[in-house]
Amino acid sequence: MLTQQQIDIIVSECQPFNPKRISVFGSYARGENYTESDIDILYEFDSKYTLFDLAGLQGTLQQKLKRDVDLVEFSSIHPRLKKSILSDSKVLYEQ
Repeated sequence: MLTQQQIDIIVSECQPFNPKRISVFGSYARGENYTESDIDILYEFDSKYTLFDLAGLQGTLQQKLKRDVDLVEFSSIHPRLKKSILSDSKVLYEQ
């Protein structure tokens, strides 16, 4: 599971993108994470951004969280996976 400090870092670093919603899914959401687990983050941002912006965000999060981070946009979840991913996701921030 994520610590409050990790949650605060994720939410804070996403603020420049004017987030509508930020969630975590996968092993960290289920409390099944281990030392090598990455952090899977679902996001929905209200502002325009480029792939370079997202790469920068991902790099910053990885550096501060000392973990690999995967960023997944809510709207890009494959329909076949959506129910499974959303059912175990935990909301970190919602506007």
